[in-house]
Amino acid sequence: GLVVEAIVEDATLKKDLFRALDALLPADAVLASNTSSISITELGAVTGRPDRVIGMHFMNPVPVMPLVEIIRGLAPSDPTFAKVRARSGALAVGGGGSGGGTGEAGRRRTVLPVRGDPVRRGER
Repeated sequence: GLVVEAIVEDATLKKDLFRALDALLPADAVLASNTSSISITELGAVTGRPDRVIGMHFMNPVPVMPLVEIIRGLAPSDPTFAKVRARSGALAVGGGGSGGGTGEAGRRRTVLPVRGDPVRRGER
């Protein structure tokens, strides 16, 4: 499964939520954050699954910019990245390394078009 968090940009609240989700969800579930400014590595560090915590930043407004940026912190595994990329329902249209706004030097990013909006459809 995949859970995409999209709460207010507050690191403490997001970490609290990720701790709770980590305790509730099956061990193989992927936790994604829609953050554009909080470290994915720090969010993953509060869980028992840092290799399955990744960023999925949906560009706004989605109807005008149907893109999702997939952000890897230091720990996400290749299978996690592949799962999130597949769930985004699209092919890569660009990518590259960037320090970006999260303070994660050298994070890897891929921007994908969102087709069919899998999050709103409630796919699990």
